Amino acid sequence: MLPILFAFLAYISWAVGDIVSVHLSRKLSTWSMGFWGYILRLGLYTLAIPLFTNDLHGLTPTIAVYALLVGLSTVLGQLCFYKAVRLTNPALAGTITGSWGATSILYSLIFLHEQPTMLQFVAIGVIFSGIAISIVQLLRNENILSIRLIQDRGVWWALAGAALWGICGSFIKIPIAHIGWFWSTYALVLPFGFITLYRLILQRKLPENPKKQHLTFPLIFYAFLLVLAESSYNIGIQLGHVAVVAAIAGSYSSLYAVLAFIIFREPLTRQQKIGIIITILGIVALSFLSV
Repeated sequence: MLPILFAFLAYISWAVGDIVSVHLSRKLSTWSMGFWGYILRLGLYTLAIPLFTNDLHGLTPTIAVYALLVGLSTVLGQLCFYKAVRLTNPALAGTITGSWGATSILYSLIFLHEQPTMLQFVAIGVIFSGIAISIVQLLRNENILSIRLIQDRGVWWALAGAALWGICGSFIKIPIAHIGWFWSTYALVLPFGFITLYRLILQRKLPENPKKQHLTFPLIFYAFLLVLAESSYNIGIQLGHVAVVAAIAGSYSSLYAVLAFIIFREPLTRQQKIGIIITILGIVALSFLSV
C-alpha cells in the first residue's frame, strides 16, 4: 500500500509541477527558468547528501560519466519543455513530451536489446498515432486531400523533449544499479552547471531576477514539487512493486493535460483534442502494460 501512495504522490507532484512551470516559463526566459530551477533543486538535494554517502561505494569514473550524460539528456529535455510551452498550447506540448515512455522503450529495444511485448508495441503505435493527428493538418483542394505538418515551432521543441527524456527513462537504470537512486537523481541536476558556466562566463548572460516579477515563491514551489515527485517515485520503487509504481507515476501527463486545458483555456482544434485524447490513452495503457 505504501509504494502505491508514493506513486500517486509522484503522479500529482509531477503534473502540478509542470503546470507551475508553464506559468514560470511564460514569465522568465528559458535560460533563467533553467538556472533558478537548477540552483533550488541542487540546494534541496545537497541537504540530503549526508544520508546517502554509503551508496557511493559503487561509483567509478565510467559510471560517473555515464550518469552525467544521462543527466545532460534530462536537462536538455527540460529546457525543450520550457521552450515548447512558451510557443504552443501547454496541453498539447505536455502531452507530446509526456510520451517519453514510448521513446524510452524504443531506445531499450535498439540499444539495450530488451524485448517489449506485442501489446506494448500496440500502445506505442497508439501514442505516435495520437501525436501525428495532433501535429498535422488535413487540407482539401479541389477534392484532393493532402496532409501538411502544422507550422508550430513549439511542437518540434516538445518532440525533442520527448526524445531526450526517453534517453533518461531508458538508461537511468544503469547508474541506479551501481550508486542507488539518490546519486543517480542528483546526477540528473548537475549537468546544468556546465550550461550555467557557459552562459555566465563565456556569454556573460545573467539570469533574470525573479523578485522583479514576484516569482520567487512560485520558483521555490516548483523546485519543491520536482524534488518531491522524483523522491517519491524512487522511494516507492525502493519499497517494492516497481512496475506498479512506474505505471501510476508514469501516466502523470494525463492529469497534466486535463489541468492545462482547464487552467490555461488556450484554444485547440477539434483534431488536436482528438489527438491529445488518443495520445493520453496510449500513455496510460503503455504504463500499465509495463507492469
